[in-house]
Amino acid sequence: MKTVRLCLFCLLLAGLPFAADARGVESTPGQQTLQAAAAEEPLETKISGRDVIFGQGTPSITAVETDDGGIGEDLEVTITGVNTEFSQTTPATAWLTFAAATPITSSYTSYRSPTKIVANFTIPENAPIGLWSLRVRTPDNRTAEADNIVEVTLAAVQPLSPAIDATCVAPRTGFRWQAVKRAREYQLQASYSEDFSNPVIDQKTQELIYRPDEALEGNQQIYWRVVGIGDNGVTGNEMNSRFSTGLQPAIERQGGSLHCSIQDADSYQWYRDGTPIEFATESVYQVTQPGEYLVEAETFGCTMLSEPLRITVSVDDCGLVRPYISLSPNPSDGRTVVTTHSCNDAPLTIRVADVRGQEVLQFSSLMTATSFAQELDLSSLAAGVYYVHVRNGNRVKVFNFIRQ
Repeated sequence: MKTVRLCLFCLLLAGLPFAADARGVESTPGQQTLQAAAAEEPLETKISGRDVIFGQGTPSITAVETDDGGIGEDLEVTITGVNTEFSQTTPATAWLTFAAATPITSSYTSYRSPTKIVANFTIPENAPIGLWSLRVRTPDNRTAEADNIVEVTLAAVQPLSPAIDATCVAPRTGFRWQAVKRAREYQLQASYSEDFSNPVIDQKTQELIYRPDEALEGNQQIYWRVVGIGDNGVTGNEMNSRFSTGLQPAIERQGGSLHCSIQDADSYQWYRDGTPIEFATESVYQVTQPGEYLVEAETFGCTMLSEPLRITVSVDDCGLVRPYISLSPNPSDGRTVVTTHSCNDAPLTIRVADVRGQEVLQFSSLMTATSFAQELDLSSLAAGVYYVHVRNGNRVKVFNFIRQ
């Protein structure tokens, strides 16, 4: 909100007949009274919209309080004047003018006192950008004016993401905001200080989203704002926002183990392919099979996930992932998958037997890849328990499979 105070003495004199001086020109009675009063005490003590001296003078605007008017938005203007005789019963009318543009008439005015009203306007989307003049019609059908007093500009840009006062925001976050009418581009600023001194981001873009190349600092409060830029470089209103970043962990691979970059977190949880790994709640995790790994760390009451790290096992990577054999799902309706990992080419044999030891299925293959998956279809078997015997090279594992 800004206040513009006009030259009250000049405005009041403008409302009086031209007066005499000591050189012989006749004075009006009102002017003689003004001169006599000025000799007795400072003029300011006699200036009042209700004073008998100026009660019949021309109405004048002495102060205007308002923000800049954003196109397409509502605008509230507080108007103070003298000789205005504003009334509760007969509302005043206010309007804005700009060269040959269509005037903007107030949607309504609110009475505050005989010398003060609040006028409400809706700025059209096609309104010219620049300084508009203000006109007020008093209840007795007289007009007060103030030239080039209300600035119309682009509307304020609404920040969308991160939301205001959001917490635990990832330091490598993106910024998103709402479009405003007649903006050619936008300027984004982000800073660790509320006055935006030394911004860490100061970027112009024509898009409505921006993702910085470098991460922000963790565990910090970030202030950010976006302004629209229109034709001829005209900038719009500002709307500031803020959020707090958390400490985002990172995964560091060291041989066959994964390390969380935050060593003193309050808690940890490791994930493989989006599923929590049971008992993997320390800062270091020993990898046992390929997949996409994440680590979740809680610090200062803020829980954040790392960026994913994909572990792809090859023949040259055998030192990272230990050989294994698994069977899943179990129980099932008869369809299940045997998954194996081996560092060398090795024969694979799968045998399925019932509880009496009678073999009901056998499968053999030579593994030529380090990881291998074989689907088994046991849906034709009766419901019950079966033994799935898997041999992969020198490794042997037997599963109790439940056919539902």
